[in-house]
Amino acid sequence: GKFIKGHCYKFPNQHHKFIEKSGLFQFKELNKQLVYLLGVYLSDGCVAKYKERNDWRRFSMECIDKDFAEKTQNCINSLTGENKEIREYIYPKYPKRIFYRAASSNQDLCLWLERETTLKREIPTRIFESPIELKREFLAGLFDGDGWATKQKDKNAVSIGFAIKDNWIWQVRYLLQKMG
Repeated sequence: GKFIKGHCYKFPNQHHKFIEKSGLFQFKELNKQLVYLLGVYLSDGCVAKYKERNDWRRFSMECIDKDFAEKTQNCINSLTGENKEIREYIYPKYPKRIFYRAASSNQDLCLWLERETTLKREIPTRIFESPIELKREFLAGLFDGDGWATKQKDKNAVSIGFAIKDNWIWQVRYLLQKMG
């Protein structure tokens, strides 16, 4: 990646160039990369529309954990055939901290994420019907984004949590109970 001060992108007027370079995505079936990306999208990710072109979208996820950003970008690359790397940023507000961004401007992928989650309002039904290994990968994306898990030293127990305010948290609880 490269260091860029500030975080505002200046896009040229020809948005189709970004779309052409964003690889191909066509949903066929759930796989580990896609369910992980769903978890990331619901927690730390976003699909933004741009003022210049309201119909043009970009998925992005920004964090301070380089491994998390790289895993997210690798999932995107695997799903779209892109060969992008994460980008590093230093914001003037936090000059001693490096932020990492995974992103894609693949329109089909962005629209699919929005549709599947009803604009980040619910966990897709497909997740509840998927095999256990896909459920685990989905939860890994959620936990890597806004969650945590800690083992309590004095008890044989694990404490988990999310830093979210969305109502789909109850669906996570149900999913965990369903998985045992």
